[in-house]
Amino acid sequence: MSEYIEANIGYCMAPLIENGVDSVKARSICKCTLEQLFIIEPKIREMTSEEWNNIFNKKKEKIQEKCPALKEFTKNAKN
Repeated sequence: MSEYIEANIGYCMAPLIENGVDSVKARSICKCTLEQLFIIEPKIREMTSEEWNNIFNKKKEKIQEKCPALKEFTKNAKN
């Protein structure tokens, strides 16, 4: 699982950094989010980014419960 997360963390971090999130916080958000996606759907390694987004959107609240930094980021992004 850790190889999968490391291989995809940059892809996840890029839009956060572009929106002003510092790299340490972006890495924390992405690492937790990817770990939770992997737990929810172990076959995620074989999925496209569109499929990832669909799972994320369906399970967003559950993922945010496990990833407080993500919850804080999405709350602040709405303001």
